[in-house]
Amino acid sequence: MNGDLGKLTALVWDQGADYCHVAEAIAPEFRRLLYYVPWESSFSTAQGLMPGIGLEGIERVSDFFEHLDDADLCIFTDVGNYHLTEYLRRQGMPVFGSGVGGKYETD
Repeated sequence: MNGDLGKLTALVWDQGADYCHVAEAIAPEFRRLLYYVPWESSFSTAQGLMPGIGLEGIERVSDFFEHLDDADLCIFTDVGNYHLTEYLRRQGMPVFGSGVGGKYETD
């Protein structure tokens, strides 16, 4: 990464839709900001797809993995998903997030 965020696409994983404000704050820094909130469950509803829709500079995506190849880096806004963050790092994807360090917060 060359440090010029304005040329990069970031893919944000917001586990509980609690960090839309973070995505909004950093969106102007990136060429493109993709925003994902896990929404699928055994009884999924359209409400789960709503967080992030209509926010300036943010492109709401419904499938994280479908957009992974579009991303230059991934941002995880909260603890959890440490297996995924560590997997992405091993694949060479730059990741901002607590990774396995999140286990200490939840321990």
